[in-house]
Amino acid sequence: MLVTTAVGTSASAASEATTGADVAPGAPVAHDALGFDPENMTGEEVVTKGLEQYGLDVDAVEVDLDQIQIGAEAESPQGQFAFVLQLDTDTATGTYTVTDEIQGETVATAYDVAVQTSTPERAVFTLTNPVTEETYHYDSTTANESVAFVIPVAFAAISLSTALYYLAIGAAIVIGGVLAVEAAKSISKIIAENNKRPKSKKRYHYPADVKGDKVYISPKGLTSSAAVTRGKKGHDVWSTSKAGAKTIATKIKGSKKPVGPEIHGGGKPGYMWHYHPYNRTPKMHSFYGHART
Repeated sequence: MLVTTAVGTSASAASEATTGADVAPGAPVAHDALGFDPENMTGEEVVTKGLEQYGLDVDAVEVDLDQIQIGAEAESPQGQFAFVLQLDTDTATGTYTVTDEIQGETVATAYDVAVQTSTPERAVFTLTNPVTEETYHYDSTTANESVAFVIPVAFAAISLSTALYYLAIGAAIVIGGVLAVEAAKSISKIIAENNKRPKSKKRYHYPADVKGDKVYISPKGLTSSAAVTRGKKGHDVWSTSKAGAKTIATKIKGSKKPVGPEIHGGGKPGYMWHYHPYNRTPKMHSFYGHART
């Protein structure tokens, strides 16, 4: 956690400026424990508000299908701490640059980052210093935060985990190294890019996941057979059409009539129309259309 682990490291600016929000990145936390209500907030607003609770002034938050970028900084009498995260949505890899004041001098360290998992419950990623070739593997469910007192890269990892936590709450998640962006930001661009592809490379089905009251969709398209296989494993799928979603749900249970279409949420934003396989097993959603706004 940025609040507790910055103390004793060169990143004193971050610890001095924190407000004491009691939220542990990577841990399952009810929304009312966040210190704010993320409902009806955009992903960028959630990230900004979350990091502000750790005393960080957010310079920029950009989330789309091309790139994710988060920049934030904090100041104290001891100096300044800042970070910039840039992730490629196709690979969930990118760079994480930490700028800090060490004995009065400004030092910037850029790490290569590869994210394997990033959800509100867990963050797993690897940071590599391309100059020293030092590599640090971080898993929020097993991390020993005390190492941040003596290992700078460990502190960088924990501050990155904080940023990924709020990103997962509001805008984008990573599961199995595949990044998925909230439906409100991903669908229009997925459709537009798919329309540009030649017929042989068009895709009409995409991996999806539900977290809280939002649906997240990966831009990595699936063939029809791959979508059915994913659904049989109990994982969600989003299709570009209602007919496509119905077809996937039907094929999952040997052509038996699927359940739906239906939508939940009582009119709340973020929910989507979908089908379920016959008898609602396996427990998956075959989504279609746009997220309710």
